[in-house]
Amino acid sequence: MPASKWTSLRRPVYLVAIFLVVVTFYSLGLEPLSRFVKICFEVLLEFRFTISRDLSKIQIFLWTRKNKLQYNNIVIGDSDTLSRGGFNKNDPIKIFIHGFSDQAITSWTRTLKKEYLEHGNYNIIAIDWKPLAESPWYNTASKNSRTVGLVTSKLIQWLIGEGVLWENVHVLGASLGAQAAGYTGMFTKGKIGRITGLDPSGPLFHTVGTVDRLDRSDAQFVDVIHTAGRWVGNDDIQGHVDFFPNGGRAPQPGCADSESLDLSCSHFQSWRFYAESIAAFHVTSNSQFIAIQCNNYIDFKSGLCCRNGQNMAVMGEGTQNSTRGTFFLVTKENTKFALPPKESADCRHVQGGNMSMLPWVGSL
Repeated sequence: MPASKWTSLRRPVYLVAIFLVVVTFYSLGLEPLSRFVKICFEVLLEFRFTISRDLSKIQIFLWTRKNKLQYNNIVIGDSDTLSRGGFNKNDPIKIFIHGFSDQAITSWTRTLKKEYLEHGNYNIIAIDWKPLAESPWYNTASKNSRTVGLVTSKLIQWLIGEGVLWENVHVLGASLGAQAAGYTGMFTKGKIGRITGLDPSGPLFHTVGTVDRLDRSDAQFVDVIHTAGRWVGNDDIQGHVDFFPNGGRAPQPGCADSESLDLSCSHFQSWRFYAESIAAFHVTSNSQFIAIQCNNYIDFKSGLCCRNGQNMAVMGEGTQNSTRGTFFLVTKENTKFALPPKESADCRHVQGGNMSMLPWVGSL
């Protein structure tokens, strides 16, 4: 068939397709179309032509109560960079690792830093690997997370040489940063005191072995909070304890009307819950996130775990290192997210809501 005739045959098909698209959007109204265009525009703004693989572009920032607002750059091996930032080897160390298409100074790191420094003396460290995490190159960024883990492990090993105790080191990774935290733990042979995974990334990590994802062997204690499973996050059991607030999937309460294609609202709820838990841990008048041990979300919603007298535990900063298993809880839609214990564990129907009848891991 001549090319010109083939082209003329295809033209009506294109016209029919365009007509159907126009009719669909017209029947649905302009709002879906405008929302689609807005999301596409926001995604395109994040695109970069290249992504780095150069570990020398990774930066390390330090905040303490001495310098709450202005960070100090840390250079591994240069003790003066620690002292200038007010680093104290006896204070707890919190290391933040951001995720894909993000940076060290971002909403979740600012929020957690503020909560920690308002309530105690901490060394707050953030790993900035933005050039290695650029959108839309998720596949390369995932591979780069191993490099980030290696650099972070070298930082920690140097700090240990400066007199820091392994038990005082707590690494918190969000999204792809949680998988980088897993590599950090692997390179330090599981000696880190604690690793917290804030909705660890799911894509490309569901089928890999434990060497290539966050796992309970990566630290003395690994706790994970799942909020957007099966898509940007995952449902995989990864820690000594895994928490599934509101089932651990999108949409989380309060996100149904604002959820985007990347489920960012639900994905971000993990660190919002954690930020609230820091204040609750330090101020006894604040409500903590109370969860109940359960095999799955269906058993949790049916009340089976309450009737069977399963363990109760605190989710977030106050989680006891002895906590083991899978836990579920319910939260509110907005801050303050934590509900009273009997509502949080959804056990209001048990013994008239008498929570003292249920066993606890640790204490409130």
